[in-house]
Amino acid sequence: MRYNEKDLKQKATLYLEVESDERFKAEVQEELEGGQWGELYERFYTTLSFGTAGIRGLLGGGTNRMNPFMVRKVTQGLAEYLKSQSEHPSVVIGYDSRHYSDIFAKEAALVLAANGISVYLFPELRPVPMISYAVRCLKTTAGIAITASHNPAAYNGFKAYWRDGAQVTPPHDFQIADRANAGQPKQIRTMSEEKARSNGLLIRVPDKVDESYYSEVVQSLRSAD
Repeated sequence: MRYNEKDLKQKATLYLEVESDERFKAEVQEELEGGQWGELYERFYTTLSFGTAGIRGLLGGGTNRMNPFMVRKVTQGLAEYLKSQSEHPSVVIGYDSRHYSDIFAKEAALVLAANGISVYLFPELRPVPMISYAVRCLKTTAGIAITASHNPAAYNGFKAYWRDGAQVTPPHDFQIADRANAGQPKQIRTMSEEKARSNGLLIRVPDKVDESYYSEVVQSLRSAD
């Protein structure tokens, strides 16, 4: 197969300019310097698109991979939609044990905060159902779970929830997708964690959420008996 080397080089160079994580940048830089066009093609022939309540893909550098840049890109789209739906939107974010989940969760939180959206962030990994529960418990506008469900360990993903605790459905998913998929790097906002916390935009999920969740789980088990 013949590759458009000029196009791949341009896409790879642009990605290197906007990616913040050196580990993902190094993967692309190494293949670019080695002229590994087949590998670069797999990374850049398309861009992960928002669908089925979020995005998921192989971890790695490139627009067809899950990495900090792609998380920031889709989060910016979500932020723009939330601001069109609520005067004071808020989001709760949780993550599972997959590789880079904690990093992706923080990247998403800082993009939302930079857009003036209040964020509750779990300090440690949590079971995915707890994110849905937290949305309802904290009465946030939306929620984000960094997870790839049943996919192999080499994958990760980003799932969006609406205020009812369910994954986003029409018309919300289409509206978020339009903004996320059309977003350009220069449109993405972010800020430092220190500034987000000092401005009161990044908040630790209160302990009452964990306590209430496990209390209801135990109660449901007892009721089942």
